[in-house]
Amino acid sequence: MSTDWERQADRWRGPAERYAWGLLGNAWDAEDVVQDVAMELLERERRGAPVSEGLWWTALRARVYDRLRRRRRSPTLVSWSELPDRESGTDWEQYGEAGAVLRALETLSAPARELLLLHYDLDWSLQAIAAHVGASESAVKARLWRARRALAKRLRPHGGPD
Repeated sequence: MSTDWERQADRWRGPAERYAWGLLGNAWDAEDVVQDVAMELLERERRGAPVSEGLWWTALRARVYDRLRRRRRSPTLVSWSELPDRESGTDWEQYGEAGAVLRALETLSAPARELLLLHYDLDWSLQAIAAHVGASESAVKARLWRARRALAKRLRPHGGPD
């Protein structure tokens, strides 16, 4: 492996795993998807083809959505939220509001989670998100507003004000 490639992959891996985890809701699947993308792009680089950060994110997004489509076709008997966290003994209740947000995020659609994660976790601009999802900035703004509203509804106690 070239040193240049290792530096790039190390720089992209953390944000990519957070992005994939947020959409897939599972650390194991997120790690698998990121590893698959890294191996795919490593092969591409070995053939002499250029590898850019944009290609990394495009390939990652495609793999994440492929995994989500596969899940829809073959649902599992146990949801990921019923499985223990990758680090044994982790209790999300100890995280208080953060744990509640994570549980609420998992109930959103994958596109809504993606927008929220890109904008708030990875600090992407509206322009970058628009280019990534293939929509206008105003469409991204509207979708982001709807995603925030849906998340707020899920976090609001039942019977609370709108």
